[in-house]
Amino acid sequence: MWDQFQLLLHVPLKKISNAFDNDNRSDDDDDDIEKGWLKVMSVLSISNWDINDTKHILRSKDSLLLLLDGFDEIANEVNKKPGLKQWLQHCTANENSNYF
Repeated sequence: MWDQFQLLLHVPLKKISNAFDNDNRSDDDDDDIEKGWLKVMSVLSISNWDINDTKHILRSKDSLLLLLDGFDEIANEVNKKPGLKQWLQHCTANENSNYF
């Protein structure tokens, strides 16, 4: 099963929630999603991650297994942080057929 995924990410939502505290959203949804991924990768300290890696994930036909952990811990914060909410909606939307 694992060989069908190019990348596995475990995202502890409580840890990344603070990265979206002062989120200034633009009118460009793709730009917001890319910025969201860069914030997440910065908090998770994934070395050598850059905007090209983010664009690869957003546009790749390969699969990404994304484990989002801690919804119960941040439930009250999601509605207060529009950038976090938008990023989560993007990651869990049905149109993202390469996200699992």
